[in-house]
Amino acid sequence: MFTHIGGLLAGIIGSLAGLGGGIVIVPLLLGLDSLLPISISQQVAVGTSMIAIVVISLSSSIAYWKHQLLQYSTRT
Repeated sequence: MFTHIGGLLAGIIGSLAGLGGGIVIVPLLLGLDSLLPISISQQVAVGTSMIAIVVISLSSSIAYWKHQLLQYSTRT
């Protein structure tokens, strides 16, 4: 539940302020060790955030490509 609220918060802040979700996700993951019996290093938290960014970017690119909203021409 805590991670769901954190993900929602990251999406809202990212949408409204133009910030990346990593500014919320990394501290959230680092703070999990106080709530759960697991410990996440800073490197793992940053890596997890970067993988999420890659997956979301790839998903968005595929959606734009399917709707033919990408321009492939390099001519001006």
